[in-house]
Amino acid sequence: VPHVVLSSAARIGGQWAQNHVRSSDQIRALSYAEMLSLPGYSFAQHYERMYGKSAPECYRPTRHETQSYYAKYPVAVGISSVFHTSFPVSNISRASGGFFIIQPGHIRSKHLILATGTFDHSLPPPPRLQPLLDIDDATAPLLVIGSGFSAADAILSASWSSKIIHIYQWDPVNRPSPLKACHRQSYPEYAGIYRQMKQAALRFQQ
Repeated sequence: VPHVVLSSAARIGGQWAQNHVRSSDQIRALSYAEMLSLPGYSFAQHYERMYGKSAPECYRPTRHETQSYYAKYPVAVGISSVFHTSFPVSNISRASGGFFIIQPGHIRSKHLILATGTFDHSLPPPPRLQPLLDIDDATAPLLVIGSGFSAADAILSASWSSKIIHIYQWDPVNRPSPLKACHRQSYPEYAGIYRQMKQAALRFQQ
C-alpha cells in the first residue's frame, strides 16, 4: 500500500525514541514481545539477530531493545524510503477525496491516521514547583509526584543511592493506582512499587 510515515521524533521509534519521561533504557515494556511485533520481521527475529539466541518465553523487552527493533524494522522489510523523521505536522485540512497536509510537506492523501502516542507533550510543573527545577545539587532528593507508570519508571530509573520523596494520593477504592493491576509475577517491578506505596500509606494512617 503506498504510504508515508511522518514523525516529529529525530529517530524512528516514536515515543520509544523520544523518551519524554526520561526513564532508563532498561525499563521494560508493559507489552510482551509478541504484542509489539510487526508483520514481516518479528521481534523474535530481531532478538535472535542481536543476541544470537531465541528470546525467552513471555519476554518483556527493554526500552532500548524496543527502540532498536522499530529502528531496524523499515530496513528489514524494505520500506525505509517512506519514513520521514524530524517532520512535525502542524496543519491538516480536508481536500477533495481525502486530506491535504499543508505544513510542512504539501502532501495529499486519501487516508490519514493520527498516531500521536501517549507522551506527545510534556506538561511543565505548576508555578509552585517551578523553583525546584533550578536546584543544582547532586545530593538533593528526587521528588516524584503521582502513582502511575511514569512515576514508577522515574523511581525505577533513579540511582540506587538516590533519596526519593514520593507524593501520591492514596485512595485504593475510588481512585486506585494503575499499578494495583500489576501481578507480581508478570510485572514484579511495578508490583513492588505498589506494595511499597501501600505499606507507606498504611503506616501513615496508623
